[in-house]
Amino acid sequence: SNIMGLVVLGKQDLDALQKMVVDMFSNVKNLEVKVPFWEDPPFEEEQLQTITYITPVKDIRSLNITFGIPDLSEEYRSSPGSYLGHCLGHEGPGSLLSELKSRGWVNNLVGGQKSGSKGFGFVIVNVDLTEEGLEHVDDIIHLVFQYLAMLRKEGAQQWVFEECRDLHAMQFRFKDKERPQGYVASMAGHLHEYPLEEVLTGGYLLTEWKPEQITSLMEHLTPQKVRVAVLAQKFKDICDKEEKYYGAKYCVNKIEQSKIDSWASCELHPKLRLPDKNEFIPTQFDLKSRDTYHVQHPTIVKEDDLGRLWFKQDDEFLLPKTCINIEMNSPVAYSDPHHANLAYMFAYLFKDELNEYVYAAELAGLGYMLANTKSGITLGIKGYSDKQKVLLEKIMDKLTAFKVDPNRFEILRENYIRGLKNFGADQPHQHAIYYNSVVLAEKVWHKEELLSCVDILTLEALQSFIPRLLANIKLECLVYGNSTVEEATELFDYVSQRLTKDCKTRPLLPSQTLKMREVQLTEPSYLYEAKNEVHKSSSVEIYYQCGLQNTRSNMLLELLAQIIQEPCFHQLRTKEQLGYIVFSGLRRSNIVQGLRIIVQSDRH
Repeated sequence: SNIMGLVVLGKQDLDALQKMVVDMFSNVKNLEVKVPFWEDPPFEEEQLQTITYITPVKDIRSLNITFGIPDLSEEYRSSPGSYLGHCLGHEGPGSLLSELKSRGWVNNLVGGQKSGSKGFGFVIVNVDLTEEGLEHVDDIIHLVFQYLAMLRKEGAQQWVFEECRDLHAMQFRFKDKERPQGYVASMAGHLHEYPLEEVLTGGYLLTEWKPEQITSLMEHLTPQKVRVAVLAQKFKDICDKEEKYYGAKYCVNKIEQSKIDSWASCELHPKLRLPDKNEFIPTQFDLKSRDTYHVQHPTIVKEDDLGRLWFKQDDEFLLPKTCINIEMNSPVAYSDPHHANLAYMFAYLFKDELNEYVYAAELAGLGYMLANTKSGITLGIKGYSDKQKVLLEKIMDKLTAFKVDPNRFEILRENYIRGLKNFGADQPHQHAIYYNSVVLAEKVWHKEELLSCVDILTLEALQSFIPRLLANIKLECLVYGNSTVEEATELFDYVSQRLTKDCKTRPLLPSQTLKMREVQLTEPSYLYEAKNEVHKSSSVEIYYQCGLQNTRSNMLLELLAQIIQEPCFHQLRTKEQLGYIVFSGLRRSNIVQGLRIIVQSDRH
C-alpha cells in the first residue's frame, strides 16, 4: 500500500466515499516496497556517440536523436524541460523545423523532454525524413546542434519562461471537463509525483524562475552524449543483427570522431532564432451576453442560397471558448478516385502552408483543422474565442487565393503515395475495420483505386482543381460556445462573401446535395474475407447493424455496449483466450449505427 495511489470520484458525500474506500481498501497490506531509483546515467559510455540503422516493415523514414538527462520530475515548479521543449519543438518562423522544411528534408518534428524512470530522463529530437532528407542525416544533426548553440548563446530568457507560465496557467484555469475514468487515473499517478496539496496543479502552474536549471540541462545536450537512430528500408543490406523480440533488423556503428568534432564546434546559423512572442495569447476571458431565448439543441438562425447557419450559445460549461465548424460541400471532391486524391492533396498542402502561422495560435489554445471528406472540405476552429476572428481571416485569405508550392507538392505527394502503399502492412484488425467500412458504404474509393490514379496527380491538375472545387458549394456552418447570434451571423456572412467575391462561388442545386448512405443489411449474415500479406496474425470484426440513429435507440445501444464491454473482454480474452486484441463497442457512420466486436489472434 505504500506505493499505491488511490483517487475516488463520485456523487456521494465525502463521508460515504470515505466509508467505501475504507471498506474496500483497508486490507491492502503495506509491504514497505522500495521504488527503484537509478542514480547512474541511462547510457553507458560505449553506448554514446553511436548511430543505429533500423529496417522497418513499412516504408517509413525517420531520424531519432536522443540525449540522457537527470530526472527533472522534482523541478516541476520551474520545469526546465518545458522551456527547452517550447524552443526545440517550436514550428514558427526561425525554428529548427522551419529551416529543415525549407530545405525539403523533413515534414514534422517532435522535440523536448521525454520521461524515463526514477533517476533519469531523456531529451529527444525526432523527425520524419523525405527522400532527400535521408541523404542529409548528418546535415540535419548539424542543424540540431546549431540550434542548441543558439540557445546557449541567447541564454535562458525570462520572457520565454513567463510565456510558458502564462499558457500553462490559462490551460489550467479553463480546463475542459474530463472523462471521470481518465481523470482519476491521471490523478492517481500524480499522487506519486507531487505533494498532496499540489496534486491538481502539479504540471500546470510554473511558479519558480530558475535559469541555472536550464543552463545545467543544456550541458547534457552535446555531441559527446548523443545517440542517433535512423529508420529506413534503404538500410536492409547493412542491418546484420536481429532484435530478439520482434525480429527487427538493425546495426550499430560508432559515429566518426570528425563528425563529433564538427558538431561540437558548429557555428551559429543566421536563420535560427528564439520563438517570436505569441500574439495569439488571449486577453479577454469574459462570457458574452446571454441569449434571451434558450434552446436545447443548435438551431438554424440563417439560411440562404449558399447555405445555412446553425447556432447554440453554451449554457452548460460557461467557458470563454467557441467551436466553429464549416462544411463546404462540393460534389467534385469525391466524384472519382482522381478527384479524391486531389482533394486530399489540397487539404494536405493547405495545412502545411499555414503551419508556421497557426502554430502560435495552437500553443495559445486556439486550434484549427482542414480536412477533405466525401462531401467536400471541412474547416474547424475551436478554442478561446478572443482571437478566433483573426485566425479565420488569415485562413480565408489563404483559402481564396491558394497557390501550390511546387517543391512542397512533390514532397507531400511522395509522402501520400507512400502512405497508401503502407496500408498493406497495417495490422489485421485495422484491415478488418477498413474493409467493413468499404463494403457497407454506398460509395467509397478503395486504396488500390486511389493508387491507380496517382500517375495523373500533378501540380497542374491540383492547381486547376482548386477553383473548380470552390466554384459550386453548399455551406453548412455551426457555431457553438461563447458567442452570440449576431457574432455567428457576422462570421457566416464573412465566409459567404469571401467565397462569392474572391472565388466566384455559386450555390449547388438541391439535387447535388444528397448525403452519402449506408448499405442496409437484409440477410441474416454476410461474410467478406481479405488476406494480409505482411502479418501472420488474423482478425475478425463482427458487426450487428441496428438501424438509423435516433435519441432512444442511441441511448439503448450505448447502454448495451457499456453492459457487455467487460464480460465480452473477460470471456473472449481472459477465459477462452481467442485473441490478444479484443474490443467491443459502437460503430456509427452515415446516420446508421450498430454494435461490433473485434478480435485479433495469432491463430486463424
